Amino acid sequence: MLNTFINNFNLTLSVETMAGGMFAFGSIAFIIGVLVSLVFFVIFIIIAVKILKKVTQITRQARSVTNSVKQVSKAVYGTTNVVEGVKRQQFEHSTTPRTISNMSSVYLPQIQKDFPEFHYDEMRERAKNVLTSYLYCIDNQDPSKLSEGNDELKNALTMHLQLLNDRNYDEHFERMKIHKCELSNYVKKDGLCTITFQAAIQYYHYILEGDRIKTGRKDQMKQAKYEIKLVYIQDRDLIKESAASALGLTCPNCAAPISNLGAKHCIYCGSPVIEFNIHAWSFAAIKEL
Repeated sequence: MLNTFINNFNLTLSVETMAGGMFAFGSIAFIIGVLVSLVFFVIFIIIAVKILKKVTQITRQARSVTNSVKQVSKAVYGTTNVVEGVKRQQFEHSTTPRTISNMSSVYLPQIQKDFPEFHYDEMRERAKNVLTSYLYCIDNQDPSKLSEGNDELKNALTMHLQLLNDRNYDEHFERMKIHKCELSNYVKKDGLCTITFQAAIQYYHYILEGDRIKTGRKDQMKQAKYEIKLVYIQDRDLIKESAASALGLTCPNCAAPISNLGAKHCIYCGSPVIEFNIHAWSFAAIKEL
């Protein structure tokens, strides 16, 4: 009986010892778990702080860029609203005539010296008329309505219309208005004298592909600048076949040089020059600049 009591006491002690050990182990595991959680929490806080700093930095940079854009927009467009500024610029661009080169004070005296009978105002009006006529022909797809021009200009117009037709395009120029047209250049070379006019013009321009607008706008005016070339050829055949020295720049009788391209008689022998030269002013080219 004593032995049984002792055995029971030892068993109870063993159970209590095991229970105490398990409790101690559980406490240690709990403490380790808490520590691990704290470590992860600290890491999370550190990462969150870094992210917050980065976001703050990006936000500041974005504000700085925004302020810079507003300052640039204010300087360029007169408003801090970029979209409004772009629209305002588009409107001003569509309503402000293009600047053209006016060199009449330089070249007109030279032209009048070479061609005393040259009437600048008349030629300038003709240049304006041929420009609007050229665009009108494109708008109506009818080259026969060109007011004037040599074969080069007519061929260029025909080729332009053919190109539009090949692409199934319809190009339109509506409500045209020329603001200004002035002399911009004068060149004498190889028996060919070329006067260049520049014209500032406004119109509504668009190209249709079927029923769809390919380019341009029907509701927004366009400001454009064109170059119109007026040529004077003394002899077309000689231009094609002879050297520059033989292009009607000498008297056909005494071979003396003709200093004035508009002269009708040789100043040395009096022979008529008009019979040898075929005087013809004609418009040869129109180009948008």
